[in-house]
Amino acid sequence: MNNDAERILCESDFMILSTSDEAGFPHSKIISQPILRQSYHSMKFYLSASSQTVKNAHKNSKGSLCVLQSDTYESLLLKGLLTIDSISKYDSISKHLDQYKKVLQYPDPVILCFEIMTLNHIKNTSLTDINPKLFNNQ
Repeated sequence: MNNDAERILCESDFMILSTSDEAGFPHSKIISQPILRQSYHSMKFYLSASSQTVKNAHKNSKGSLCVLQSDTYESLLLKGLLTIDSISKYDSISKHLDQYKKVLQYPDPVILCFEIMTLNHIKNTSLTDINPKLFNNQ
């Protein structure tokens, strides 16, 4: 599963990060690739300190990350702990930012750290194997 997790993380363009708001309801945000990653154990994301995701992480450190690989009908569901680091802790952060993140120009950027506690690899068969009638032209 380690090789599958690595492949899915490398091939996916976006992820869905979920936190809980003050009332306990899920808050999900589509985010791009992490700026730093240590295999599938730890990831660091570039976000605005004033975002709802960061505000939620301050109040509840538990979060989940869903990564989809649509070509192979696979996904990863990662659960873990969130912490927030100051940008100043990272030397030359700009070299880790892709073009999209540079355009964002957050006035209050922070690094959201995601330490993975559990990983669930979901591998589906093709959609036609699930329900062939969905694709029947009758």
